[in-house]
Amino acid sequence: LVITADEAPPPVEIDLTIDPTGSVASKTGTVEIRGTLTCSAPTFAEIGVFVEQRKGRAFIRGEGFTFIECDGPTSFSIPVTGSNGLFTSGKVSVEAFSFACDQFGCTFDDAFADVKLTGKR
Repeated sequence: LVITADEAPPPVEIDLTIDPTGSVASKTGTVEIRGTLTCSAPTFAEIGVFVEQRKGRAFIRGEGFTFIECDGPTSFSIPVTGSNGLFTSGKVSVEAFSFACDQFGCTFDDAFADVKLTGKR
């Protein structure tokens, strides 16, 4: 009887980045947050973003999510609508996270950035 064992490779590694600029539709206030997810092996990943914009003493907040097929550097774009008002051109704070799994395990990454929104019609 011969038993051999191999060590399993590590789970997929991911790196999440947020683009420093985004866009906002002037009529609807819907924001487009873009970025890149880099994966060390082919996998499916979930990406979510939370967006916040200060308006005087109040904050406009919204969130969006997407699933992508990732293999190496993979661009993403997520639309976000404010849950309590309309986003406008200017600065927003963005928190993004990604979660990916393969047959060897799961991994998580997050990113934070101030994003400058420009208007579009």
